[in-house]
Amino acid sequence: NQNAAFPLLLENPRVAAKSLNLAGDLSLYIFNKQGGLMSSLAAVNIPPQKNFTQAMHVFVNRSIKTGFIPADEPVLGDRPPAPVFDLPKLDGTKMSIQELYAMMPVVIVFMSPTCSHCRDELAFLNSLLMGDEFKDKFFVVAVSRFNQEQTNLFIKQQRYSFPVIVDTDNSISSLFPSFAGSVPMGFIIDRSGRIYAKHTGFSGRMMDLYLMELRKLCGLPNKPLLN
Repeated sequence: NQNAAFPLLLENPRVAAKSLNLAGDLSLYIFNKQGGLMSSLAAVNIPPQKNFTQAMHVFVNRSIKTGFIPADEPVLGDRPPAPVFDLPKLDGTKMSIQELYAMMPVVIVFMSPTCSHCRDELAFLNSLLMGDEFKDKFFVVAVSRFNQEQTNLFIKQQRYSFPVIVDTDNSISSLFPSFAGSVPMGFIIDRSGRIYAKHTGFSGRMMDLYLMELRKLCGLPNKPLLN
C-alpha cells in the first residue's frame, strides 16, 4: 500500500532478521554483492530531533555514493553558513560560538569518550594547539554525546586545552544535517562563520588534511602533504 520501490518482507517469527544478526526495530544494513556487511546504522542512534529521511540519505551516501549533499556540506568552494549555538563559560555564563568565529577559525568535533578514533582526533588537535606553529591560531570545541558525569571523567583523564561540552539532548547535533549519529565528525569553520571543511572518521591521511586546511585558514606556510 506504500508503493515501495523495493520488496517488503513481513516475517513472524524473525527468521531472516536473526540469521543476518539484524538488531533494533528499524535499522539499515548495507551488504555488498558478496554478502559482506559494508556498514550498518541503528535508527535509535539518530538524534530524535533529526529529519529521519535526511539522516538515512546521509548514511547511505557514505557507503554507496548516491550523490546526496547535506545542507552543511562544503562543495566546490561553496561554503554553507555554520549553525549558531551557545557555549558555557567557566563563570556560568554563556557565549555564542559566533564570538569564536570572529576571532579565529574553529574546529568543532562531535565525539564520544568511548570512541578510540575520537580520542585520536582530539589528541592530534590538542597537540597542534600546544605546539608553536598553531599556538593561539585556532579554537577547538568538542561536543560529547555522553552524559555530564562520563564526560567530566573523560576530561579529567585527557586534560585537553579546549572545552568539551555535553549534547545529550541533541540540541547542537540537530543543527548539523550531516550528523546522523556516527562519531567522530569534525567541522572547520572559517572567520566568516562558514563551514570550510568537514571530516568523517579519523586517519593518518586526515591529519595531513587538517594541517593543510588549518595552515590555509591561519595564513601559515602551506606545502602540499598529499599526492
